[in-house]
Amino acid sequence: MTDLTLFILLILSIFCIEHRNNQKRYIGFIFLFVCLCLLFGLRHYTVGTDSPNYAFRYESLSELSVFEPGFIWMMKGLHFFCPYYPFFFLVSASIIWGGLIRFYHRYTPLYWLAIFLFCAFGGINTIGNNGIRQGIAIVFFLAAIPYALQKQWIGFFLWSILALSFHKSAIIVFPLYFLIQQKFKWWKILPLILVFAFILLHLEDITRFFFSNYERYLIEIESVNIGKLLQLTLISGFALWPLWYRYKNRSKISNIALNNMLLWFMPLYLLCAWGNYLSNVGLALGRLGWYFFPIVFLNLVDYLDTKSSKDKLIICLVLILLVFCYRFGVYYFSDMSDQVNVIYYYRFFWQ
Repeated sequence: MTDLTLFILLILSIFCIEHRNNQKRYIGFIFLFVCLCLLFGLRHYTVGTDSPNYAFRYESLSELSVFEPGFIWMMKGLHFFCPYYPFFFLVSASIIWGGLIRFYHRYTPLYWLAIFLFCAFGGINTIGNNGIRQGIAIVFFLAAIPYALQKQWIGFFLWSILALSFHKSAIIVFPLYFLIQQKFKWWKILPLILVFAFILLHLEDITRFFFSNYERYLIEIESVNIGKLLQLTLISGFALWPLWYRYKNRSKISNIALNNMLLWFMPLYLLCAWGNYLSNVGLALGRLGWYFFPIVFLNLVDYLDTKSSKDKLIICLVLILLVFCYRFGVYYFSDMSDQVNVIYYYRFFWQ
């Protein structure tokens, strides 16, 4: 399914070029939104490892106590209008992909490339197919970010509370408001490293608190292979590549608040992602890192937008080629047959 999505996004990318005409300016936005909503909303419940669980509980409205209250209310409200799981998948996909595209579109004209990279490096399976609850929580957090950048704390915390009502892991977003208000300094990362060291020491308890099916996350951490290491290395490169440029030119960049946020969030993502990879306890830290994962690609494409048109085109083509080389490697060198099935398997709900 990953490569199917990437192929469709490439076809639609030509429509995503910014235009001075407001009507043409939103054509790409609408095309991307409709395409991703239909692709993820009309999928069969067997596409994605968590999809059967969500489909069964939505249609039966049973065993909902393991979910957060906001998600339960959403399920019951949607079930009142239509009790069949495709409707639930379609609405969930609309919230997730609509929120994500809107966030990228707000901050960069290269929003189509950010969506492309997000899908290529794990966004499809982790948020689109499986982590529906956390996916919704993440886009609520993304909706809160503009309020933090404008120092409007009421709007930020309202969106954060809504995110928390869909996934417990969203508790991490509350202190981020105060962090964003701090001017980025390299020495200030040291306290964050100490906090993450404390989290690693208590990661088993944190994993048990955040995730109901605790044992499954312990099993998944043991399945880390060379493909996941390659994926993490590439994404880390996307985070670090523009980081020095941002810090070096921080006084020259017009959007100071956005630049400051990106400088803070990239080290946070790297601490979460590599801490999760190096730990043998559980995936709670990795799940926390997913709140910063969409920011990685905003960080990259916002940096690309500072380049000349020629350099921008060349870099975009190199990135797209790199993505498909990576996908080729996943297909031919993965030693996990079930992982390959999750990546490439797709069918509609009527099939």
